[in-house]
Amino acid sequence: MKHHTNSIFGLGLSIVALIYLLGFKTHESSFSASDLFNGWDSKGLSLFNRKDSKDIFLCSEPNSFRKKSYKEPVYTDFCEPDCCDEKRIKNFDPCIDVTPSARGCIETTGPYLEASYLYWRSSIEDLSVTSNIQQQGTLQLKETIKQIDYKYESGFKLGLGYNLSYDYWDIFANWTRLHIQPHSSWSSTSQTLNASLLAPFEGPGILGSNSVNSRWNLHFDTVDLELGRRLFLGRNLAIRPYAGLKGAWVTSRLNTSYTEVNSLVFNSANVSLKDRNQGIGLRFGMQGRWDLGCSNFAILANVAGAILWNNIKTTNNTDEFLSNGDLALGGGSKHAHYRTLKPLVECFIGLDWGSCFCKKYYLGISAGYEMQFWWDYNTFFVAPRNTTMYDLKLHGLTATITIDF
Repeated sequence: MKHHTNSIFGLGLSIVALIYLLGFKTHESSFSASDLFNGWDSKGLSLFNRKDSKDIFLCSEPNSFRKKSYKEPVYTDFCEPDCCDEKRIKNFDPCIDVTPSARGCIETTGPYLEASYLYWRSSIEDLSVTSNIQQQGTLQLKETIKQIDYKYESGFKLGLGYNLSYDYWDIFANWTRLHIQPHSSWSSTSQTLNASLLAPFEGPGILGSNSVNSRWNLHFDTVDLELGRRLFLGRNLAIRPYAGLKGAWVTSRLNTSYTEVNSLVFNSANVSLKDRNQGIGLRFGMQGRWDLGCSNFAILANVAGAILWNNIKTTNNTDEFLSNGDLALGGGSKHAHYRTLKPLVECFIGLDWGSCFCKKYYLGISAGYEMQFWWDYNTFFVAPRNTTMYDLKLHGLTATITIDF
Protein backbone atom coordinates (compact mmCIF):
# COMPACT_ATOMS: atom_id res chain seq x y z
CA MET A 1 0.00 0.00 0.00
CA LYS A 2 2.89 2.30 0.81
CA HIS A 3 4.46 1.71 -2.62
CA HIS A 4 1.17 2.54 -4.31
CA THR A 5 0.88 5.77 -2.32
CA ASN A 6 4.43 6.82 -3.33
CA SER A 7 3.71 6.05 -6.97
CA ILE A 8 0.51 8.08 -6.94
CA PHE A 9 2.28 10.95 -5.18
CA GLY A 10 5.14 10.91 -7.73
CA LEU A 11 2.69 10.84 -10.65
CA GLY A 12 0.85 13.83 -9.18
CA LEU A 13 4.07 15.83 -8.87
CA SER A 14 4.96 15.02 -12.50
CA ILE A 15 1.56 16.24 -13.71
CA VAL A 16 1.85 19.47 -11.69
CA ALA A 17 5.37 20.10 -13.10
CA LEU A 18 4.16 19.50 -16.68
CA ILE A 19 1.22 21.86 -16.24
CA TYR A 20 3.57 24.51 -14.89
CA LEU A 21 5.94 24.14 -17.83
CA LEU A 22 3.05 24.49 -20.25
CA GLY A 23 2.10 27.80 -18.64
CA PHE A 24 -1.17 26.84 -16.96
CA LYS A 25 -2.14 27.70 -13.42
CA THR A 26 -2.52 24.74 -11.10
CA HIS A 27 -5.92 25.88 -9.85
CA GLU A 28 -7.54 25.50 -13.30
CA SER A 29 -9.77 22.52 -13.25
CA SER A 30 -9.75 21.62 -16.97
CA PHE A 31 -8.35 22.59 -20.34
CA SER A 32 -8.81 21.52 -23.95
CA ALA A 33 -6.29 20.25 -26.52
CA SER A 34 -6.42 23.57 -28.38
CA ASP A 35 -5.67 25.42 -25.12
CA LEU A 36 -2.69 23.12 -24.63
CA PHE A 37 -1.14 23.97 -28.01
CA ASN A 38 -1.93 27.69 -27.69
CA GLY A 39 -0.16 27.73 -24.35
CA TRP A 40 2.73 25.83 -25.88
CA ASP A 41 3.09 28.39 -28.69
CA SER A 42 2.99 31.31 -26.28
CA LYS A 43 6.12 29.92 -24.63
CA GLY A 44 8.17 29.94 -27.83
CA LEU A 45 7.04 26.87 -29.87
CA SER A 46 9.30 24.59 -27.84
CA LEU A 47 9.48 23.30 -24.31
CA PHE A 48 13.23 22.98 -24.57
CA ASN A 49 14.17 26.14 -26.47
CA ARG A 50 12.26 29.09 -25.00
CA LYS A 51 12.54 32.57 -26.46
CA ASP A 52 11.20 36.01 -25.86
CA SER A 53 8.14 37.00 -27.81
CA LYS A 54 10.16 39.46 -29.91
CA ASP A 55 12.16 36.55 -31.37
CA ILE A 56 9.08 34.68 -32.56
CA PHE A 57 7.68 35.29 -36.04
CA LEU A 58 4.37 33.51 -36.65
CA CYS A 59 2.44 33.16 -39.88
CA SER A 60 -1.07 33.97 -38.69
CA GLU A 61 -1.59 36.58 -41.45
CA PRO A 62 0.46 35.46 -44.46
CA ASN A 63 -1.15 37.90 -46.89
CA SER A 64 -0.05 40.94 -44.92
CA PHE A 65 3.49 39.57 -44.51
CA ARG A 66 3.91 39.11 -48.24
CA LYS A 67 3.62 42.86 -48.71
CA LYS A 68 6.46 43.60 -46.34
CA SER A 69 10.16 43.86 -47.20
CA TYR A 70 12.67 42.87 -44.51
CA LYS A 71 16.13 44.33 -44.80
CA GLU A 72 17.44 42.66 -41.66
CA PRO A 73 17.51 38.91 -40.95
CA VAL A 74 14.29 37.57 -39.44
CA TYR A 75 14.78 34.51 -37.27
CA THR A 76 12.31 31.87 -36.17
CA ASP A 77 12.73 29.23 -33.51
CA PHE A 78 14.36 26.94 -36.08
CA CYS A 79 16.81 29.57 -37.33
CA GLU A 80 18.70 31.26 -34.53
CA PRO A 81 21.54 33.74 -35.22
CA ASP A 82 25.00 32.27 -35.17
CA CYS A 83 28.35 32.94 -36.83
CA CYS A 84 27.20 31.42 -40.12
CA ASP A 85 23.89 33.24 -40.69
CA GLU A 86 25.40 36.51 -41.86
CA LYS A 87 26.74 34.87 -45.02
CA ARG A 88 23.65 32.76 -45.64
CA ILE A 89 20.10 33.84 -44.88
CA LYS A 90 19.79 37.55 -45.66
CA ASN A 91 16.03 37.95 -46.10
CA PHE A 92 13.95 35.04 -44.87
CA ASP A 93 10.16 35.18 -44.65
CA PRO A 94 9.01 31.84 -43.18
CA CYS A 95 5.52 32.41 -44.63
CA ILE A 96 6.94 32.38 -48.16
CA ASP A 97 10.46 30.91 -48.09
CA VAL A 98 9.63 27.47 -46.73
CA THR A 99 13.00 26.24 -48.01
CA PRO A 100 15.39 29.23 -47.97
CA SER A 101 17.73 29.66 -50.88
CA ALA A 102 21.29 28.32 -50.61
CA ARG A 103 22.61 30.39 -53.49
CA GLY A 104 26.19 31.62 -53.11
CA CYS A 105 25.08 35.24 -52.67
CA ILE A 106 21.38 35.04 -51.96
CA GLU A 107 20.52 38.51 -53.31
CA THR A 108 22.39 37.96 -56.58
CA THR A 109 20.47 37.35 -59.79
CA GLY A 110 22.41 37.10 -63.01
CA PRO A 111 24.83 34.85 -64.88
CA TYR A 112 27.46 32.55 -63.45
CA LEU A 113 30.29 30.58 -65.04
CA GLU A 114 31.88 27.22 -64.33
CA ALA A 115 35.09 25.79 -65.77
CA SER A 116 36.42 22.32 -64.94
CA TYR A 117 39.64 20.49 -65.64
CA LEU A 118 39.26 16.74 -66.15
CA TYR A 119 41.91 14.09 -65.68
CA TRP A 120 39.93 10.97 -66.54
CA ARG A 121 40.51 7.39 -67.51
CA SER A 122 38.15 6.05 -70.18
CA SER A 123 37.89 2.40 -71.14
CA ILE A 124 35.91 -0.39 -72.79
CA GLU A 125 37.54 -3.09 -70.70
CA ASP A 126 35.09 -5.82 -71.75
CA LEU A 127 36.67 -5.85 -75.20
CA SER A 128 39.84 -7.84 -75.83
CA VAL A 129 41.81 -7.27 -79.04
CA THR A 130 44.06 -10.30 -78.52
CA SER A 131 45.05 -13.02 -76.06
CA ASN A 132 48.16 -15.09 -75.46
CA ILE A 133 47.48 -18.80 -75.98
CA GLN A 134 49.88 -21.39 -74.57
CA GLN A 135 49.75 -25.17 -74.70
CA GLN A 136 49.51 -26.63 -71.17
CA GLY A 137 49.14 -30.26 -72.09
CA THR A 138 48.01 -32.59 -74.82
CA LEU A 139 44.39 -31.42 -74.58
CA GLN A 140 44.67 -28.19 -72.56
CA LEU A 141 45.31 -24.56 -73.47
CA LYS A 142 46.02 -21.54 -71.29
CA GLU A 143 44.71 -18.21 -72.60
CA THR A 144 45.71 -14.82 -71.11
CA ILE A 145 43.51 -11.90 -72.15
CA LYS A 146 45.28 -8.75 -73.39
CA GLN A 147 43.71 -5.30 -73.19
CA ILE A 148 44.68 -1.84 -74.32
CA ASP A 149 46.67 0.13 -71.76
CA TYR A 150 44.03 2.72 -70.88
CA LYS A 151 45.55 5.86 -69.36
CA TYR A 152 44.38 9.02 -67.60
CA GLU A 153 44.12 11.89 -70.06
CA SER A 154 42.98 15.54 -69.92
CA GLY A 155 39.65 17.06 -70.86
CA PHE A 156 37.44 19.93 -69.77
CA LYS A 157 33.94 21.15 -68.93
CA LEU A 158 32.52 24.60 -69.63
CA GLY A 159 29.28 25.76 -68.06
CA LEU A 160 27.09 28.85 -68.27
CA GLY A 161 24.18 29.46 -65.90
CA TYR A 162 21.75 32.13 -64.85
CA ASN A 163 20.33 32.78 -61.37
CA LEU A 164 16.66 33.65 -61.82
CA SER A 165 14.76 36.04 -59.57
CA TYR A 166 11.71 33.75 -59.54
CA ASP A 167 11.89 31.73 -56.28
CA TYR A 168 15.71 31.55 -56.61
CA TRP A 169 15.62 29.00 -59.45
CA ASP A 170 18.55 28.72 -61.84
CA ILE A 171 19.20 27.34 -65.30
CA PHE A 172 22.52 25.84 -66.32
CA ALA A 173 24.08 24.49 -69.52
CA ASN A 174 27.30 22.44 -69.41
CA TRP A 175 29.56 21.06 -72.18
CA THR A 176 31.92 18.14 -71.47
CA ARG A 177 34.72 17.26 -73.92
CA LEU A 178 37.20 14.39 -73.70
CA HIS A 179 39.20 13.22 -76.73
CA ILE A 180 41.71 10.41 -76.13
CA GLN A 181 43.65 7.77 -78.08
CA PRO A 182 45.39 5.12 -75.93
CA HIS A 183 47.30 2.38 -77.73
CA SER A 184 49.19 -0.83 -76.98
CA SER A 185 51.29 -3.43 -78.80
CA TRP A 186 52.26 -7.05 -78.11
CA SER A 187 54.73 -9.42 -79.75
CA SER A 188 55.47 -13.14 -79.76
CA THR A 189 57.94 -15.43 -81.51
CA SER A 190 55.70 -18.49 -81.86
CA GLN A 191 52.43 -17.06 -83.26
CA THR A 192 50.62 -17.45 -79.93
CA LEU A 193 48.76 -14.10 -80.07
CA ASN A 194 45.13 -14.71 -80.96
CA ALA A 195 43.78 -12.58 -83.84
CA SER A 196 40.36 -12.44 -82.16
CA LEU A 197 38.92 -9.46 -84.06
CA LEU A 198 39.12 -11.39 -87.36
CA ALA A 199 36.22 -13.61 -86.22
CA PRO A 200 33.50 -11.83 -88.27
CA PHE A 201 35.13 -13.05 -91.48
CA GLU A 202 37.24 -16.04 -90.45
CA GLY A 203 34.76 -17.84 -88.20
CA PRO A 204 35.23 -19.00 -84.61
CA GLY A 205 38.55 -20.76 -85.21
CA ILE A 206 41.75 -19.49 -83.57
CA LEU A 207 44.24 -17.62 -85.74
CA GLY A 208 47.65 -16.84 -84.23
CA SER A 209 50.02 -13.97 -85.01
CA ASN A 210 53.44 -12.76 -83.94
CA SER A 211 52.62 -9.07 -83.48
CA VAL A 212 49.52 -7.07 -82.56
CA ASN A 213 49.15 -3.27 -82.52
CA SER A 214 45.93 -1.60 -81.40
CA ARG A 215 44.79 2.01 -80.97
CA TRP A 216 41.48 3.23 -79.54
CA ASN A 217 40.19 6.72 -80.37
CA LEU A 218 37.35 8.17 -78.31
CA HIS A 219 35.63 11.47 -79.06
CA PHE A 220 33.34 12.11 -76.10
CA ASP A 221 31.15 15.23 -76.18
CA THR A 222 28.04 15.81 -74.05
CA VAL A 223 25.79 18.80 -73.33
CA ASP A 224 23.61 19.03 -70.20
CA LEU A 225 20.74 21.49 -69.75
CA GLU A 226 19.42 21.82 -66.17
CA LEU A 227 16.70 23.64 -64.25
CA GLY A 228 17.31 23.53 -60.50
CA ARG A 229 17.14 25.32 -57.16
CA ARG A 230 19.64 25.47 -54.31
CA LEU A 231 17.92 25.23 -50.94
CA PHE A 232 18.75 24.63 -47.29
CA LEU A 233 17.51 21.50 -45.53
CA GLY A 234 19.30 22.44 -42.31
CA ARG A 235 21.80 24.93 -40.95
CA ASN A 236 24.74 23.18 -42.63
CA LEU A 237 23.11 21.05 -45.32
CA ALA A 238 22.03 22.35 -48.73
CA ILE A 239 20.82 20.48 -51.81
CA ARG A 240 20.09 21.32 -55.42
CA PRO A 241 17.56 19.04 -57.14
CA TYR A 242 17.50 19.49 -60.89
CA ALA A 243 16.01 18.07 -64.05
CA GLY A 244 16.60 18.65 -67.73
CA LEU A 245 17.97 17.22 -70.94
CA LYS A 246 21.19 15.50 -71.97
CA GLY A 247 22.71 15.21 -75.43
CA ALA A 248 25.66 12.98 -76.30
CA TRP A 249 27.88 12.68 -79.35
CA VAL A 250 30.25 9.76 -78.81
CA THR A 251 32.43 8.32 -81.57
CA SER A 252 34.64 5.32 -80.86
CA ARG A 253 37.22 3.84 -83.27
CA LEU A 254 39.36 0.77 -82.69
CA ASN A 255 42.14 0.12 -85.23
CA THR A 256 44.09 -3.13 -84.84
CA SER A 257 46.75 -4.74 -87.04
CA TYR A 258 47.91 -8.39 -86.96
CA THR A 259 51.16 -9.43 -88.63
CA GLU A 260 52.70 -12.86 -89.41
CA VAL A 261 49.36 -14.63 -89.11
CA ASN A 262 49.42 -18.45 -89.38
CA SER A 263 46.86 -18.60 -92.20
CA LEU A 264 47.15 -20.29 -95.58
CA VAL A 265 45.16 -17.48 -97.23
CA PHE A 266 46.81 -14.29 -95.90
CA ASN A 267 49.80 -13.19 -93.82
CA SER A 268 48.59 -9.97 -92.12
CA ALA A 269 45.36 -8.07 -91.55
CA ASN A 270 44.03 -4.68 -90.46
CA VAL A 271 40.72 -4.41 -88.60
CA SER A 272 38.95 -1.06 -88.24
CA LEU A 273 35.91 -0.91 -85.93
CA LYS A 274 33.84 2.26 -85.69
CA ASP A 275 30.83 3.12 -83.55
CA ARG A 276 29.06 6.47 -83.95
CA ASN A 277 26.49 7.07 -81.23
CA GLN A 278 24.27 10.15 -81.01
CA GLY A 279 21.72 10.37 -78.22
CA ILE A 280 19.32 12.71 -76.45
CA GLY A 281 17.11 12.13 -73.44
CA LEU A 282 15.94 13.09 -69.96
CA ARG A 283 18.33 13.67 -67.07
CA PHE A 284 17.62 14.00 -63.33
CA GLY A 285 19.97 14.56 -60.43
CA MET A 286 20.71 15.89 -56.96
CA GLN A 287 23.64 17.94 -55.71
CA GLY A 288 24.46 18.14 -52.02
CA ARG A 289 26.65 20.48 -49.98
CA TRP A 290 27.49 19.87 -46.33
CA ASP A 291 29.16 22.92 -44.73
CA LEU A 292 31.96 22.09 -42.32
CA GLY A 293 30.98 24.25 -39.37
CA CYS A 294 31.29 28.00 -39.90
CA SER A 295 34.22 27.74 -42.30
CA ASN A 296 33.98 28.29 -46.04
CA PHE A 297 34.77 24.62 -46.68
CA ALA A 298 32.18 21.98 -47.49
CA ILE A 299 31.80 18.42 -48.73
CA LEU A 300 30.17 18.17 -52.14
CA ALA A 301 28.30 15.21 -53.61
CA ASN A 302 26.37 14.76 -56.84
CA VAL A 303 24.45 11.89 -58.38
CA ALA A 304 22.56 11.94 -61.68
CA GLY A 305 21.02 9.52 -64.10
CA ALA A 306 19.76 9.72 -67.66
CA ILE A 307 18.11 7.61 -70.32
CA LEU A 308 19.05 8.49 -73.90
CA TRP A 309 17.36 7.70 -77.19
CA ASN A 310 20.35 6.77 -79.35
CA ASN A 311 20.98 6.69 -83.08
CA ILE A 312 23.77 4.14 -83.62
CA LYS A 313 25.86 3.41 -86.71
CA THR A 314 28.54 0.73 -86.48
CA THR A 315 30.94 -0.64 -89.09
CA ASN A 316 33.69 -3.26 -89.41
CA ASN A 317 36.23 -2.92 -92.22
CA THR A 318 38.77 -5.74 -92.47
CA ASP A 319 41.61 -5.94 -95.01
CA GLU A 320 43.79 -9.04 -95.39
CA PHE A 321 47.17 -8.97 -97.11
CA LEU A 322 49.62 -11.39 -98.67
CA SER A 323 53.29 -11.42 -97.76
CA ASN A 324 54.12 -9.12 -100.71
CA GLY A 325 51.58 -6.50 -99.54
CA ASP A 326 48.82 -7.29 -102.03
CA LEU A 327 45.22 -7.71 -100.91
CA ALA A 328 44.27 -11.30 -100.25
CA LEU A 329 40.96 -12.93 -101.09
CA GLY A 330 39.00 -12.37 -97.89
CA GLY A 331 37.99 -9.73 -95.42
CA GLY A 332 35.26 -7.23 -96.23
CA SER A 333 32.96 -4.84 -94.40
CA LYS A 334 29.86 -5.05 -92.20
CA HIS A 335 27.43 -2.26 -91.36
CA ALA A 336 24.53 -1.82 -88.95
CA HIS A 337 22.20 1.05 -88.16
CA TYR A 338 19.61 0.99 -85.39
CA ARG A 339 18.01 3.05 -82.59
CA THR A 340 17.58 2.11 -78.96
CA LEU A 341 17.35 3.40 -75.37
CA LYS A 342 20.46 3.30 -73.18
CA PRO A 343 20.86 4.34 -69.52
CA LEU A 344 23.79 5.97 -67.74
CA VAL A 345 24.70 7.11 -64.24
CA GLU A 346 27.04 9.86 -62.96
CA CYS A 347 28.37 10.49 -59.46
CA PHE A 348 30.86 12.86 -57.80
CA ILE A 349 32.24 13.49 -54.32
CA GLY A 350 34.79 16.09 -53.31
CA LEU A 351 35.76 19.15 -51.24
CA ASP A 352 34.64 22.73 -51.93
CA TRP A 353 35.63 26.20 -50.79
CA GLY A 354 33.39 29.19 -51.51
CA SER A 355 32.99 32.79 -50.39
CA CYS A 356 30.81 35.81 -51.19
CA PHE A 357 32.54 39.12 -51.93
CA CYS A 358 30.93 42.57 -51.63
CA LYS A 359 27.53 40.86 -51.11
CA LYS A 360 27.34 40.31 -54.87
CA TYR A 361 30.18 38.22 -56.26
CA TYR A 362 30.75 34.58 -55.36
CA LEU A 363 33.88 32.49 -55.96
CA GLY A 364 33.90 28.72 -55.50
CA ILE A 365 36.70 26.18 -55.97
CA SER A 366 36.12 22.44 -55.76
CA ALA A 367 37.99 19.23 -56.52
CA GLY A 368 36.96 15.62 -56.26
CA TYR A 369 36.51 12.24 -57.86
CA GLU A 370 33.93 11.71 -60.60
CA MET A 371 32.65 8.49 -62.16
CA GLN A 372 30.36 7.81 -65.12
CA PHE A 373 29.04 4.47 -66.29
CA TRP A 374 27.35 4.17 -69.71
CA TRP A 375 25.68 0.79 -70.21
CA ASP A 376 26.26 -0.93 -73.59
CA TYR A 377 27.39 2.30 -75.22
CA ASN A 378 30.02 0.90 -77.61
CA THR A 379 28.78 -1.43 -80.34
CA PHE A 380 31.23 -3.38 -82.52
CA PHE A 381 31.14 -6.31 -84.91
CA VAL A 382 33.32 -8.93 -83.20
CA ALA A 383 31.17 -11.98 -83.98
CA PRO A 384 30.43 -13.61 -87.33
CA ARG A 385 26.85 -12.30 -87.60
CA ASN A 386 25.92 -10.20 -84.60
CA THR A 387 27.06 -6.95 -83.04
CA THR A 388 28.41 -6.94 -79.50
CA MET A 389 27.86 -4.10 -76.99
CA TYR A 390 30.42 -2.95 -74.43
CA ASP A 391 30.15 -0.67 -71.40
CA LEU A 392 31.83 2.74 -71.52
CA LYS A 393 33.50 3.69 -68.21
CA LEU A 394 34.93 7.09 -67.29
CA HIS A 395 36.40 8.17 -63.95
CA GLY A 396 39.01 10.47 -62.49
CA LEU A 397 39.77 13.92 -61.08
CA THR A 398 37.43 16.89 -61.67
CA ALA A 399 38.56 20.35 -60.51
CA THR A 400 36.10 23.25 -60.91
CA ILE A 401 36.06 27.05 -60.54
CA THR A 402 32.68 28.81 -60.18
CA ILE A 403 32.12 32.58 -60.48
CA ASP A 404 28.78 34.31 -59.81
CA PHE A 405 28.36 37.85 -61.10
